[in-house]
Amino acid sequence: MFATKVDTGGYSTSVQERYQAYLITEVAITFGKNRLPPGAYGIGFISNNKFVVMDIGGHDLFVTESQHDDAMSRPTPLQVLADRTPQSYRLYSGKSFVTFGPASKSGK
Repeated sequence: MFATKVDTGGYSTSVQERYQAYLITEVAITFGKNRLPPGAYGIGFISNNKFVVMDIGGHDLFVTESQHDDAMSRPTPLQVLADRTPQSYRLYSGKSFVTFGPASKSGK
């Protein structure tokens, strides 16, 4: 999986607020109960502790809960860190994060 911030400076405010980064994955991954097949996506951390995944055109695929990590001492714009659960990771934007991991072979 690869994630990078994207410059949406020339776009409307509504796009800038939601389409904050690209996410590219070669394997299926899950965010909460949402399975994301291999591909390229737009992602963003939005208000009310939500995380949105969009297709490249900016159409919502799903929204899931994000969390806030007050213990994060030096937040960065975008980073991936290991979670406490084996084969689980955290995608951070500042102190906000979502947990993700590889999708099971059964498709769930």
